[in-house]
Amino acid sequence: MIALLNIQGCSSGRFVMPASVSWTFRQTLGSSTDGSQLIYGFGIPFEFFIGEIASPYRFRFPIRALAAICEPTTKVCVNHYSRGNKSQFAKMLGITPQTINSWITRNTLDAELLYAKCEGVSADWLLTGQGDMVRVQNGFNQNEMGVPYYDVDFCGGFDIVLNDQTTTPTGYIYFPQYNKADSWANISGHSMEPLISHGDIIALRKIEDWQTFILYGEIYGIMTEEYRTIKRVRKSVNPQNILLEPINENYDTTEIPKSVITGVWQVLGCAKRLF
Repeated sequence: MIALLNIQGCSSGRFVMPASVSWTFRQTLGSSTDGSQLIYGFGIPFEFFIGEIASPYRFRFPIRALAAICEPTTKVCVNHYSRGNKSQFAKMLGITPQTINSWITRNTLDAELLYAKCEGVSADWLLTGQGDMVRVQNGFNQNEMGVPYYDVDFCGGFDIVLNDQTTTPTGYIYFPQYNKADSWANISGHSMEPLISHGDIIALRKIEDWQTFILYGEIYGIMTEEYRTIKRVRKSVNPQNILLEPINENYDTTEIPKSVITGVWQVLGCAKRLF
């Protein structure tokens, strides 16, 4: 139904109709026409007319069916800032849980209060429902924006952390150019200096099918049963092996069999730790 109506951007209790669509909204009690945005109420049957008014495509359904698809703005904020705990969210705002319930039921809110108390929330999103809910700045955050960061060294314990389902990230790092990474982790050692320095953090993406295809000349995190290392991977004369090449000339290139490798991560980038 939504695909047929070509409804865009369902958020904050609003349905935004594209400007290219000619449409009319009619309540069963009275009528109303708006060329850009419909703010819904509950339990009101209505009709959409799409195309030319003389020969419209008509869809008729109760608005509550659409309302179920979108969560009220307040409920979205409760889920984000207090993991769905209304009492905790009310305490954060300095109001009663009953007020929160009323806002959710009526789909109303105090935008000024939410903007003042909800760290990073976007004013445009509160008022229009458009764009990202949280204003995102590059760097470290606790708002689950970006890629998980684990305060663990890739060369010591990284795989244990990833395999432990109970482990939660220390935080998140948002850099658009690195948001295809699976995780960020620390790196120690000097073999990749000056490109990657001791104490940097690195953006990592797990390569599941590395046996089939790997980009020689790129930097990867390599794991075996015995050790973990970050190196530039080069092609070996022996097709069963790979070369692990450091950037620092004081370190030697190592050749290892592919058969001992237990995991491969592509290093998408690195950053200085500023938090």
